Amino acid sequence: AAAMNSHSGDGKLGPDRDHMVEIGEHVAQKWLFERGRDNIRDLLPGPILPPVIDKELLIEAEKELGGSLRPYQEARTFLRDGFWERVYREFGIGIGKSG
Repeated sequence: AAAMNSHSGDGKLGPDRDHMVEIGEHVAQKWLFERGRDNIRDLLPGPILPPVIDKELLIEAEKELGGSLRPYQEARTFLRDGFWERVYREFGIGIGKSG
């Protein structure tokens, strides 16, 4: 796991990783419930999301966050991480992390 590095270059620090992962997991959970496992299974094995889904994930996250994530490339990566973590857990796929 990479060390947490909060680099405040221009003072414009994006949302923190834990929060973004949490939102990503939450959106995945919601989609599993709303769209059903079969539809979500179509996204496997990942971790690349189809652009249209990726955009939807971003929009959902921004709704939850109440702000834009467009300037924060890193935050969007965390968001996808959280999304996949939840999806992998649902389908019993290991992410190659121990513990």
